[in-house]
Amino acid sequence: MNKTVIPGNFEGIVKIPSSKSDSQRVILAAGLAKGTSLIKNIGICSDEAAMLEAIRTLGAQIRETEDGTEITGISKIPSGIEVNISESGLAARLLSGVFAFSEGQQTVQGQGSVLSRKMSFYFKHTNELQCQVSGNKDNMLPLTFHNAISSSGFTVNGGESSQDISGLLYGLAFSGKTFNMHVLHLKSKPYLQMTLDTLSKFGIVVTHQNFEFFSISENNGLQACSHTIEGDWSSASFWLVAAALGKNIAVDGIQLSSLQADKQLLNILTNANCTVLRSQFLTVDGEKRTPVNTDLTHSPDLFPALTTYAALTPGTSYLKGVHRLYNKESNRTAALLEEFSKLGVVLSVEGDTLIVEGKNYINGGIVHSHNDHRIAMCLAIAGMFATSPVTIEQAESVGKSYPQFWEHLELLQATE
Repeated sequence: MNKTVIPGNFEGIVKIPSSKSDSQRVILAAGLAKGTSLIKNIGICSDEAAMLEAIRTLGAQIRETEDGTEITGISKIPSGIEVNISESGLAARLLSGVFAFSEGQQTVQGQGSVLSRKMSFYFKHTNELQCQVSGNKDNMLPLTFHNAISSSGFTVNGGESSQDISGLLYGLAFSGKTFNMHVLHLKSKPYLQMTLDTLSKFGIVVTHQNFEFFSISENNGLQACSHTIEGDWSSASFWLVAAALGKNIAVDGIQLSSLQADKQLLNILTNANCTVLRSQFLTVDGEKRTPVNTDLTHSPDLFPALTTYAALTPGTSYLKGVHRLYNKESNRTAALLEEFSKLGVVLSVEGDTLIVEGKNYINGGIVHSHNDHRIAMCLAIAGMFATSPVTIEQAESVGKSYPQFWEHLELLQATE
């Protein structure tokens, strides 16, 4: 599917969808918890659907009610089961951690882009974890876990993805074991904090020293609770960048108290001389904006939106943390370089930094999403400011996190 964005007047208030990072964590916790949880505001994106289907496969009961989604958890992970997580990398890594602590044999399978993403954590740490895992020769899905981790403590490297560490914490929480874990080189600490917050809501207290030494005391396992999924800062980032670049757009439904990593956008824009306006809704005034120089190591999902910001802000912007972009839905570094160059933007990579030479305008043209939801959305925002229409190929990729994106864009008076 192709979508064309015609530059012009865009204005209005956007109701932000639920956070799939929050939703997937909560859905899995509810599926593993004792009793029945009530979860409100679960979204409709494909990653959330994948996690719901995953816990259903494990045996959790799911019932839609007027008040929200009721999830009755399981007491044991069944052996001999295969769970398909569709294209969700987070679901793959969280379930891998659960299966690593489960007796018997379980397989994590996927489809589409996730099959080309490295899942090498358990292969690299076989000796430390004392677990058995098998997969294909390239350390990609499917992964099959054989018998439970027997160690009561270990040291692992968290430099590839904090999702692997989150998965281990879910497995430990479900097992009820006392455990100590030493994590080296942890990335994306805000996302791990989201995991700790979710587990706490479901009755599991994980203590840590500076996100390096983690401990879980003997416990009764995850306990059912009620929870409302918060709005998604990753989705909001695109509209807030559009506002900073000059469109009269505000967002509704996100929490300023959120633990989500992408809330960092507000600090980044403030440091770039933008004014964040908080009232009933949230917007940004970027009339006096300047280029950005920031480190996105712990919030790599902001790269696409901030590339659009940098492309349309005169001067040179520096976005550090490029190494975090190589194992996403696409090779995001290559995708950003290729597609923005089609629009006349000059970008380069030096070491771990993406350098963007910004100006007051960009060209129109035909670009490709690389089947990456965030690439599609940042190109759409860029199209609002182009000198001629911008057509995005494979535009349906937004369904992974924000299925309503094109509808919301049209409500802001974009023309298809």
